[in-house]
Amino acid sequence: MKRVLSIFFVICLLLCACTKAPAEQTTESTQATTTANVTTEQTTEAATSEPTQETTVPETTEATTPVELNFQNPLNGMPLAEQYTARPYAVMINNSEYAQPMCSLNSADIVFEVLAEGGITRCMAVFGDVAGIDHIGAIRSARPYYVRLAYSLDAIFVHHGGSDAGIAEARALGIDRLDFLGNASDVYYRDQNRLNSGYSLEHTSFVDGEDLVDAAADLDFDAVRDDGIDYGFVFGDAGSTAGGESATELKVVFGSWGKTTRLTYDETTGKYAAYQHGDDVIDGNTNELVTFRNVLMLTAATYVNDDNTTLTIDLLGEGDGYFACDGKVVPINWSRSDEGEPFVFTHEDGTPITFGVGNTYIAITPLNGALEY
Repeated sequence: MKRVLSIFFVICLLLCACTKAPAEQTTESTQATTTANVTTEQTTEAATSEPTQETTVPETTEATTPVELNFQNPLNGMPLAEQYTARPYAVMINNSEYAQPMCSLNSADIVFEVLAEGGITRCMAVFGDVAGIDHIGAIRSARPYYVRLAYSLDAIFVHHGGSDAGIAEARALGIDRLDFLGNASDVYYRDQNRLNSGYSLEHTSFVDGEDLVDAAADLDFDAVRDDGIDYGFVFGDAGSTAGGESATELKVVFGSWGKTTRLTYDETTGKYAAYQHGDDVIDGNTNELVTFRNVLMLTAATYVNDDNTTLTIDLLGEGDGYFACDGKVVPINWSRSDEGEPFVFTHEDGTPITFGVGNTYIAITPLNGALEY
């Protein structure tokens, strides 16, 4: 009997020992977990047994891969990731002394300045991407030669009414256009600050770029330019004026009875700042100087019509002028064979002009106009 009790006692001791073992292992495991962040050996062991989210290397290849800019904006030469296919918008801007400041000019890729009537000029601002540009203006009316310039770029033409000849030319060419006195009368708005400041009504018409895009879509205008359109610009890091004369001060004279525009070169920016009407040309949206990388002056035959007011400007055929960039100027030739074709710009030896990457100012003057420098 005693032997049986002894055996029973031994078995009980063994059973007690077995029940305590798991409790000791649990304690060790808990200790290892709470000290994993400060014990190198235990951290390594934990990582090799079961990787956690913290030890997983994030995939950053897509975020850090640079975008390849294999294409070029044909209006300003800026590199692009995709082929440029949009149609530009050519917007008539009031350049009267009493309509200053003009707004959004620094956002345009090209600004044409051409005589209107009475020795004053009007500007046509060409925007390759108008959607994100607000408060463009003041918008002014059309003339036949502005219509033809816009047509040569396959641009959507934006204007606030126009002369009889201007409207007739637009209809004859069938150009897509947004007329604030016609099919786009609900797009523009009057600048209330200008009205309150005493501006005449014709100096207060403005528009936002997004509204232009929406209006063009509502009218089913093509958003993509025609295949094969060449705007006539060749771009490089530097303009092809290396052999030219120094031209840090330019004066564009719009004929014997027209206004003048001055442009001053700034070596620090590499651009020409414009000056007219006795003051700096300021972009009214930013209060910054209106500046250009490239300056072109073209001469074209200009006639006063029978009404002794409106003009006819011949933009077909050939002519001459000047090209300034990077502080130097060279004589050039221009040609244009058809209303639907853009200008072709060449040096006197026939080689194409290379424009500096950036925006361009193009003045078209009468034959008795001049570029002084």
